[in-house]
Amino acid sequence: MIPAIERPATDASAAKAQEVFSTPELMEEILTYLPTDEKLSAMEVQRYWRDTVNGSVKLKRLLGLLPMEKNPTHFYSAFSSRYHDTDKFPSGHFEEIYPYCRSGNCYDDPDEEPDENENPEPVEETIELDICSFIRQSHGFGTRVRQMLLCSGPPLTQMQATMFDPCMTTQTRPSVYTDLGTISSDSSLGFTVGELLDTLAVLRKKHAKCIDEPYDHTHFKLRASLTLDYEDPIMVERRYWEGRRLEYARKRWSE
Repeated sequence: MIPAIERPATDASAAKAQEVFSTPELMEEILTYLPTDEKLSAMEVQRYWRDTVNGSVKLKRLLGLLPMEKNPTHFYSAFSSRYHDTDKFPSGHFEEIYPYCRSGNCYDDPDEEPDENENPEPVEETIELDICSFIRQSHGFGTRVRQMLLCSGPPLTQMQATMFDPCMTTQTRPSVYTDLGTISSDSSLGFTVGELLDTLAVLRKKHAKCIDEPYDHTHFKLRASLTLDYEDPIMVERRYWEGRRLEYARKRWSE
C-alpha cells in the first residue's frame, strides 16, 4: 500500500484540495489543530484564502492576538506545552508532549510529574514560566508575530532576566549568567513577542562587549511566576493529583 501522502495527485484530488482551500470555515478548522508555528507558516501562503483566515477571531485567540472569550482569567499561551482551557477542542483542554522550542527560542511552564507515592503537599497557586531567547543584531518578525501575547489570563508584566556572559566564562566556570534584574512591560496586558524582543535588544546593546562573538548572538534566560485562578484547569489538575496522594496516604495508614 502506498501512503496517501506519497500518492500522485489526480484531477479528483486536485479538485478536492481546491474546494478545501476555497472554504474559509474549513481552513479555519484545519488550522485550529496545528501547533502555533505551523499556523503562522500556513497563513503566509496562498494569498487568495490567507486574507480570509487571517481575519478569523478563533485563530486570533489561539495565537494570543485577542483575549479568550471563554474563561478569560484562565492561563493561556500560544507557546505553552500544557493543558489549556480554550475553544480549541470540545473537551476544553489539551496536552502537548513537548514544550514549544524551535530555533533556539524556548518557552516552557512545566509542572513536576505527579506521583501518588509523594507525601501530600499544599497545592501551589502559581505557575513558573521559563523563556530562553537568542538575540542577534539583525532580527525581525512580522507584525502579527510581534503582537502575540506571551500569555493571557494572569498578565505577564514582569520577568527576571539573566544573560549568558562569555566574558566571565572559563574552563572551570563554563556557564556564567549575569543578573540583569527585573524587566517590565508597558502594557497592563503583559509582554508581547515584539515588546520582549525590543527590550532584550536594548539590553543587548548595553552589554555589547559580552556578545557571543562566534555566533553573534546574546543568550537570555527569563523567569516569571504568575498566580492562577482557582478554577483554572491547571489548578483543577493539581487538586486532582493532591486528592490522589491523600487517598494513597489514607489507604496506606489504614492497612
